[in-house]
Formats: sequence, structure tokens, C-alpha cells
Amino acid sequence: DNYTNGRPPLDLGGALYTTRETVDKVETMKVTTCLNPLHTAMSIYGCMLGYTLISAEMADPDLRPFIQKIGYIEAMPVVTDPGVLNPYEFIGAVINRRLPNPFMPDAPQRIAMDTSQKLPIRFGETIKKYIARGLDMGNLQLIPLTLAGYARYLKGLDDNGKPFEPSPDPMLSEMQEKLAGVKVGEPQLDGLRVPASAVHTQGCLRTRPLRGRTGRADRRHGQGTLCRTGSRACYSPQICPGKVKPFYNVRAQTKDMNHRI
Repeated sequence: DNYTNGRPPLDLGGALYTTRETVDKVETMKVTTCLNPLHTAMSIYGCMLGYTLISAEMADPDLRPFIQKIGYIEAMPVVTDPGVLNPYEFIGAVINRRLPNPFMPDAPQRIAMDTSQKLPIRFGETIKKYIARGLDMGNLQLIPLTLAGYARYLKGLDDNGKPFEPSPDPMLSEMQEKLAGVKVGEPQLDGLRVPASAVHTQGCLRTRPLRGRTGRADRRHGQGTLCRTGSRACYSPQICPGKVKPFYNVRAQTKDMNHRI
């Protein structure tokens, strides 16, 4: 805000004059809570469900509530409030106006590019804030499901079991190599070793026990972990560190988790 000939009246057109620190807070709000995490979550699942437009995904009865709950319920408790913009109003505009806009023909395949580089910021920052503030980690259900979805996405099979080409990513080959022993649809597999850079969180994320389709809580396999430095990591919130059960039907899993929350 240091102009040689006075401040131009950009505020008359809706621009906000503020400090550099406030601009950084707006960026953090957007990137870690109100827009980018939603974009990444829906791009991963959109690719597996055969979508080619983000606006079309917003009409999906499972995907829309999925990203709404990630933003409003899981990420909003640790949102960075910049003061000049209301986070709730911002995310409302994203969900109700920007993402459903058919005149913004963005594709999940484009947004899914470089996902391995985006996960640490778009979801890892929220996880770290939960840990730092001593919040109940059991309240995080759909963020772990997004990471589980990414592991499923890396197999390059859509929800009908047909192959698709994952978007370009600098770690694509490395991540797929880590999942080479996983076959989609097998009931139970040995634990995986994953690179620390896949999550970048300090410590572990542990989710609360979930009830299976029989209605009973599985005491032995009821919790899952996402570890930065551990030798084993589970991407799914329904599994324990010893065994990994990659879900096969993406639609059914998303619908089931939406009903739980």
C-alpha cells in the first residue's frame, strides 16, 4: 500500500486493501480449508466415478455432501480466519456458486495433477492443527477417506473395474510401486510401506472405531493410522496397521461414510 501517486480507487470495484499478513491468512484459509481440499477430494473420486466436469460432480448426491462435510465439519474447526473475509461465507460461495458453475468447465483430471504434492498442505495442515490443539482425532473421518481414495485412485481402476490413466504426478511411479502388491477387490492384504512425503504429518492420525455393515464394531480392525515416520500406514479409516483392505466400490464407500456423519 505504498503508491508514488496515491492509492488507486480499486476498492470502488470491490478490491480489499489490507496487510501482507492478512493476505497470507486468506491464502491459508483457501488452500487448507475452504477451496483446495474440496477440489482435491472431488477430483480423486470424480476420476474414479467417470466424471469429466467438476460442475457435473456437484450434482452428484454422494459427492456434494462429501465435500461439504470435509469443509464445514472437519476442516472448519481449525480454519485460519483472516478477518476481512468470513470463512463460512467463502466456503458457501465455493460450494453453491463456483463449483456448480457450468460455465467454468474445469475437469477433475486437471485438478488431480500432482496430487502427491498437494496432500501435505491441503489435508496435512488440518491434521497437524488437530494434533497441536488437542482436538478429538475421531472427528476426522472424510479426510482419511480422501487419502484412502487416493490409494485406490493410484491403482488406475474406475468404480467399474475398468482402467483409466491417472493424471501426471512427479511421484506417480513411486506411489504406484508402493501399491504394487495390492489388488483391488481382494478381502485382505499385508500392510503397505508408504513414503513419508505422502502425508507429512507429525505423529499419527487415529480414527474412532467404525461399525461394519453387520452393525457390529470390529474391535480388532476398528482403527486406522496415518503415520509420517512409521514403517506401516493405513489409508483407510476402517483398517488397522497390520492389514490393509482397499475398498472396491467407491460409490458405496462414499455413500456409507456420508450416512455415518
